[in-house]
Formats: sequence, C-alpha cells, structure tokens
Amino acid sequence: MSCGQKHNNETTKTTESEIDTLVDNSKVLDNNIQLKKYVAEGLLLNGEISFFDNNQKKIGKLKITEIEPTQIMEKSTKMFNIDGSTNKCQKAFFLKIKFKNKDYLVFGQDVYEIDKKQIFNTYNKEREKLTLFPIANFDMGASDEEGLTGCEEYSVLILFNKTKNHYSLIRFPENEDIHTGELNPKYAVLFNDDMAGEKIYKVSMKQDTLVIGIKATYQEGGSVFNLKTKLSTDFPKSEVSNRIRFDTDEELKKMDEIK
Repeated sequence: MSCGQKHNNETTKTTESEIDTLVDNSKVLDNNIQLKKYVAEGLLLNGEISFFDNNQKKIGKLKITEIEPTQIMEKSTKMFNIDGSTNKCQKAFFLKIKFKNKDYLVFGQDVYEIDKKQIFNTYNKEREKLTLFPIANFDMGASDEEGLTGCEEYSVLILFNKTKNHYSLIRFPENEDIHTGELNPKYAVLFNDDMAGEKIYKVSMKQDTLVIGIKATYQEGGSVFNLKTKLSTDFPKSEVSNRIRFDTDEELKKMDEIK
C-alpha cells in the first residue's frame, strides 16, 4: 500500500509539472510579438518613448525633444495592452521603426503615421512653403473586425515648414462646440469615430493666419467650418469660425457644392 501511494504521488507531481510547463509556454507565446512588413512614413512627438524586446519587456527609452520623422518598417500581427492595462481602448500594435539609423521596437500609441491622402500645401507671407497633414497612431480605433469598439478615434494635425525643416502642432480650439466629451484633446485634430467624421478640403494663408477648411459629417447632418490659427508661435492657438450647419442628411447633400 505504501509503495502504491508513493507511485501515485509521483504521478501527481509529474502531471502538475507538465501543466505548469504548458502554462508557462502559453504565457511566452502570448507575450511574444510577431511582426509583418508595414512600410510607412511616421513621426514621433515630444516626450519619452519606451522601446521593448520581442517579449514586451522595456529595455530603454528615447527622449524626443522636438517632433522627429521616423521610418515605420514592421507592425505586429495583433494588438496588445502594456503596463498591466486591460482597457480595450488602450490596446495598440507594436511597431519596428528606424530612428536615427537605429532599429527600435516601440508601442504603437507613441508612433504616428502620416496620412498621404490629405496633404495640403500653401505659402506664408515670407514665401516659406507650409504643408499641413493629419497623423494617426496605432492604438484601438472606433471599430475593429468585430464592429464598433466605443473607443475614440482621431488624427492630429501637423504643420511642416519645409523651408525651416520644422514640424509644429496646433492647439485644440477652445470654442469647439460640436464634439465634446471625455477626450478633451490638447492638439487640433480631425475626428473619425462613431460620432463624427472630419476631412480637410482646403488650406490657405491670409496674412499671418492659416485657414483650414473642414467638412464634417455626424450621426445625422453635418457642418462645414474653418479652423483658423495665427502662426505667431510654435504652438499657436486656433478657433472654429464660419460654421455652416446641415441639420439633416437631406440638407447635407448641399455640402458638395462648397469648394
């Protein structure tokens, strides 16, 4: 009886050990970041950006003192949470980027891709070429393969002075009265979620003021408005002006007439 009991205990320990090994391997596989080719031009905004090894372990930080260009080379095959978060809206892809001739694996919330479909050029009174375009990071947006997520989605507006090779941001307009809520963004943005979809349709300069024409559609109706910013500082204020509202989808058809 004692020999039989000893044999059963050994079998139990062996089984437990095998289960522990399976659990550990599962954790490793779940943490491992699988990448695929994804080539795009990106930007890094001011601040500290952590970089990681292939198992999501932080191994260093990049200190970005001014907006810098970067080359995006690869993107993870799925989204992850980091720092113990379980919030779905905080999920993002990991990206492999090339920055100052070195490769880094970084979290997608910290990297912004340039939207090549919305690039607008103009000139200031000094005849310096200005380029305005939206950028978006790689976190969870307003929808995924399962449908609406309930998460915010927007693109940040960037102004590039080609003559000075300098990027700058624009402050969010204090008089914005349409898209309100918990987001309260610091920068001027284009919204693209289940509440509003915004697109730039024209950009011009009037003296020292940049005028950005934006068309917006809402759950019902929409509006056309100008976002004006006086380019007197590196992080200029902005305001919404000349808003034309379309209260119904039928009225919204008139938006195409505005050029």
